[in-house]
Amino acid sequence: MKKEIKRIDFRVRVPYGGYLQFFENEKGGFAKDFCELPYAKSIEQKSMDLMLQEMEDADIGLAVVPGRGALGVTNDELFEMSHKYPGKFIIFPYINPLEGKKALDDIDKYIVCGEGKGAALEPGFSAGVTYDMDDGRIFPVYQKLQELQIPVLLTYSSLGLPYMDMDAPKRLDAVARKFPELVIVVGHAGWPWTREHITIAFMRKNIYLSPDAYGVRVPGSEDYIKAAKTMLQDKMIFGSSYPIIPIKETAEFVDQQWGLTEEIKEKIFYKNAARLLKLED
Repeated sequence: MKKEIKRIDFRVRVPYGGYLQFFENEKGGFAKDFCELPYAKSIEQKSMDLMLQEMEDADIGLAVVPGRGALGVTNDELFEMSHKYPGKFIIFPYINPLEGKKALDDIDKYIVCGEGKGAALEPGFSAGVTYDMDDGRIFPVYQKLQELQIPVLLTYSSLGLPYMDMDAPKRLDAVARKFPELVIVVGHAGWPWTREHITIAFMRKNIYLSPDAYGVRVPGSEDYIKAAKTMLQDKMIFGSSYPIIPIKETAEFVDQQWGLTEEIKEKIFYKNAARLLKLED
C-alpha cells in the first residue's frame, strides 16, 4: 500500500482582504502561457472555500501565507483570516526592512510576541522604494531574524525584480555568507538563474529553494527537478505560488512528473518545510 504523505504548501496567497486585488489582476495567463495548467475555480470566484477544497484535493493540510505590503495586504488581516480557518495556515508577516525601527518592532509584534512563524521580504514588491537583497540598510532586519532564529521567505525571480539584475545570485550569496545562521527560503527559486541558485543552495547551509511556478514546464525547470532528485533533496521545498498557478495541479505535477522516490517526495512535500517551521511529526 502506498504511504500517505503529509503535504505543506510553502507559498500561497489567499482570496481574502488585500489579496483580493491580486486575484482581480490574476487572469490565469501565467498558468496557461508558461505552465500549461488550468485556471482554478477558486481563483475565478475568489473563494476561500473552493481554495480550501483544492488544498484538500491535493492532500495539503497546511499552507504558508506570506504578507505583501505593496498590495495593501495587512498582517492583521492575515492573522484574522488564519483564525477563521484554524489549523490551515501559517502566517509569515510582511516586513518592510526600509522602515528602520518599525521593521524591527514589527518582528517583535507579529512574530516574537505574535503567531507568525517567519518573515516575508519582497525586494521587488516592497511598498514604496525597492531594495536589493544585499542593501546594507536592511542588514539590521537580517541580523535580528538570525539572532532570533526566525526563517525568512525571500521572493524573487527576474519577473519579480524591478529590473533585470544580473548580479542577483551574487547578492543572495553575499547575504547567505554574511548571515550564515539566517534560514532563507527563496520563493520562485531565483529563476531564471537556476543553476546559480542551485549551486548557492548546495554551498550554503542556510539557503533553501522553492521553485513553485518555475518548477512546472518552464525553461530551466529541469534543473530544479534534477537537483531535487540528488544534491538538494534536503533543501528543496514544495510551494505552489497560488494563485499564479493552481494548487492541485501543481502538486500533481511534482508528484507525478518530477520522477521522485517516495522518500524524496516526503522530504519535499513535508519534511524539509516542517523542519524549518519547527513542527512536530
